[in-house]
Amino acid sequence: MYDRFVLVGEDFSEDFISGYRLNECGADYVIRANDMSMEPVVPEGAFVYVKQESELKAVNGKLAVFADTEGYPFVRKVVLKDDMVALLSFNNGWDTELFRVGELEDSWSFLGVCKFCSWLG
Repeated sequence: MYDRFVLVGEDFSEDFISGYRLNECGADYVIRANDMSMEPVVPEGAFVYVKQESELKAVNGKLAVFADTEGYPFVRKVVLKDDMVALLSFNNGWDTELFRVGELEDSWSFLGVCKFCSWLG
């Protein structure tokens, strides 16, 4: 399980994100949700099973995982329209963030699509 990814060179190291394979739901690795931005769908502390994906357009309308500049993962719903990307939070206390596709790629690393979420309460 990953709470943070480590930047090596210009990319997040494959060694840090590929060690935990989950065949049951087709996930490549697991992260722990570290904030309340996606509650109630993805509660803080929930295990988020992630399938690596390279194309942002493949996750339009789905929950996706990104890493910030320090490597901390976060979950958002992705909505694409032309060259614009909206990252939506389910918790009303968090703002929707709008980017051009190139700006998003410069700011955050796209890691993959959420396959499953579990919470032990």
